[in-house]
Amino acid sequence: MADTIPNIIVPAETVVDIYADAGVIAAGISAGDKIRVKMIGGGEAKLYAGATLTGEPTNAEGFYPIYGREDRINDLGDAGAFIWSDHGCTINIEVA
Repeated sequence: MADTIPNIIVPAETVVDIYADAGVIAAGISAGDKIRVKMIGGGEAKLYAGATLTGEPTNAEGFYPIYGREDRINDLGDAGAFIWSDHGCTINIEVA
């Protein structure tokens, strides 16, 4: 198992670029790598895969919901990985 990457704090109503997080970069993970996103504790968020995201993803863009203590794995080769939470949450990622 690789060293654990520091948790990522997702502020309320803020787009967070998961691949651009300092802990993710330091771990050598790059855009397009397959990752597992794990929700730490309670919370609710929307995961989006694509090149950019400027606000809350809607049904028009598509998204994957993630709830407390769940995890999701993205697809290898995704252009980007973003998360949005109405109330904020904490996640951790690892290479899948």
